[in-house]
Amino acid sequence: MKTFVVLLLSALSFGQMPMTKAQKQDCADATKAFNAQPAFKLSLENYMALSEAMRQACGTNVTPEFYPVSKYVRKVGVLYLKTIEEFEKHCDGQMSNAAVESECSAAMANWQSAFDQIEPMVDIELSDSKSVGDIRTWELLKEAKMSTKMHLLGFMLNGDPGKAMMETWMNAMSTCRTYAEFAVFGSGSRTADADIGTYSGDGGCAELIHTALNPKPAPQTISPELRAKCIPFADGSVDKVLTKTMPLPPKECREALGWMRDSRLSALYDGQPEQ
Repeated sequence: MKTFVVLLLSALSFGQMPMTKAQKQDCADATKAFNAQPAFKLSLENYMALSEAMRQACGTNVTPEFYPVSKYVRKVGVLYLKTIEEFEKHCDGQMSNAAVESECSAAMANWQSAFDQIEPMVDIELSDSKSVGDIRTWELLKEAKMSTKMHLLGFMLNGDPGKAMMETWMNAMSTCRTYAEFAVFGSGSRTADADIGTYSGDGGCAELIHTALNPKPAPQTISPELRAKCIPFADGSVDKVLTKTMPLPPKECREALGWMRDSRLSALYDGQPEQ
């Protein structure tokens, strides 16, 4: 194992070239294979082999970094992850089931107080720590907690808004939990007594949380009536209007035609009566 690790971490990175369609497919396949494996169920050799396959297929020059995680943080992590799982058990069932929803709501009322019994102690313990693995694993555990909480809040919200919220947070929750479990449980074990605990990155957990917290606004839906009214002006331009080679489109077409949002057109509508 040790020889394999040294060879992997000392591998020379290479510059990125434009990828062909076949290379993009190879990268997508390697990434899918990597993400499909629950990290804590893999041996360290297999985990690193999948990482290397993805690195080579995608042509990235970023070499994975691996940091040891102390027994203390791993034991705290076991308790932390178990606490998260206990809350999930209270929210397991059909969203439309009133009894399940009531049980979930009652449990979630104690969410923060449950973690308040753990977090201050660990924050103090790691306040002067120099261990990169310990610090990043602790951050990853808290991100796993946060993403799970948002997912469960979606469950409590119920209905279509609740389902949408759960879908928004599903990827972040799954990724954060998988990488936290690998750092805590080590290779192929569900206890903190595994041979090794290794922080190997967050798998994009932080980025997924950022995306979930800052969703892109949904595109505006254009009614068929407005679409029909504005289609004749679709190939227009501000210059055509200003030079009077085309008539001024209806003001409401600004919702459908991007070129009409030019500030130079605003003055032309100022003298028009409101519709």
